[in-house]
Amino acid sequence: MITEADDTAELIAIGIAAVADDKRQMGEAVAEASSLFRDPDDNPFGVPITLDILRSNLSSGAISSKPQAPEDYLFMDASGAGIFSTIDFAQLTGGTGTGKTLFAMGKAASVACGADFLVWPCAKPRKVIYFDGELAETTIAKRLHLAKQHLTPAQQELVDENLLIFNRDTVFNELQANLEPLDSVKGRHQVEFLVDLWKADMAIFDSRFCLLAAEMKEENSMPKGLILSLRQRRCFQLWVHHTGKDSSRGGYGDKTAEFLMDTNIMLTELEDGRHISLEFKKRRKHDDDNGHLYADMVIKYDGEWLKQGDAPKKSKKAGRIVEYQHGVLSAVRNLASTRDINGKGHAGEPVARVSRESIRQWLNNHGHLEMPEGKISSTDKNAINKAIRYLIQDGTLAGDKESLWVIQ
Repeated sequence: MITEADDTAELIAIGIAAVADDKRQMGEAVAEASSLFRDPDDNPFGVPITLDILRSNLSSGAISSKPQAPEDYLFMDASGAGIFSTIDFAQLTGGTGTGKTLFAMGKAASVACGADFLVWPCAKPRKVIYFDGELAETTIAKRLHLAKQHLTPAQQELVDENLLIFNRDTVFNELQANLEPLDSVKGRHQVEFLVDLWKADMAIFDSRFCLLAAEMKEENSMPKGLILSLRQRRCFQLWVHHTGKDSSRGGYGDKTAEFLMDTNIMLTELEDGRHISLEFKKRRKHDDDNGHLYADMVIKYDGEWLKQGDAPKKSKKAGRIVEYQHGVLSAVRNLASTRDINGKGHAGEPVARVSRESIRQWLNNHGHLEMPEGKISSTDKNAINKAIRYLIQDGTLAGDKESLWVIQ
């Protein structure tokens, strides 16, 4: 007599057998797939790869014992310490009017003729190619004149011989050709062709926004294939990029681009409007020997780029709060001039009160922070509130939770 318990046990046994059969079939499928690549002539790399080949080329011992070619630095001091190797890629960021193009052009001219640039001693003259995607030819000519004017006649001749300006405006008018987006297959091949033809040791791309098709906020917006291809060609590359509304956060858009770089340099205009802060946001190759070449500094263009002093050391958080103090003070002063008089200062003078919400909106409108969909992040809100507290504590502003005003 077959009972209900017997039926249940049989069903369980059938289920276990089915699962075991599925696992067996899956194991056979994996083994069969793996066997496809056991033949060196039929593997995913397209070239013979065996265990002996892996061991002799890629093991820790093989890499450690392999003689490596010395770094070829564009700038190197008497001790042999260097910066900006031909296998490096770097990014130069800054807001509008900070002199990014003039800085990049000056650096290109220095490398082309072997002249020192700022505190960096140039190793020797090199072939340089400058890809410009946004300026008219007349503007490029003016920037190039400014970059060369402090050089000797002999150095200027070297610049004219070694520096190639691949400007979109000129290329279209003179060659009837177009420079394709550099993150396209054709654009990459164009750059590779020109770098090989010119035998360039340095390539500058000005700017990312104009030379790439990808949206800057997209992940992986940088052309990795081109970057690695130029590294293999031993061609140093400098990518010029704009900052977003909040300059304290670095370049505009997706930050994975900055992760790629060996070096990130930020140019920030100082309050006096005449000096620029040069800050290394990333210095992957910084060490005890070359640390002095990676020092932050205050610079100024006065016929040529000159160091004016050392940049003050500050934490990223403290720097943002200081930046917001200046922004808040500017907001209050500007907004107060458009408000009705509704308060009294210390000496009884009438003052205009400004709401904190209008201050945040002013900071957003004038490029001090980003408010996606009109919403402020908690990090920015806290930093702004701290900046306001500091301004109240030092007697610059007065106010309450709702509004602020300038002490008369």
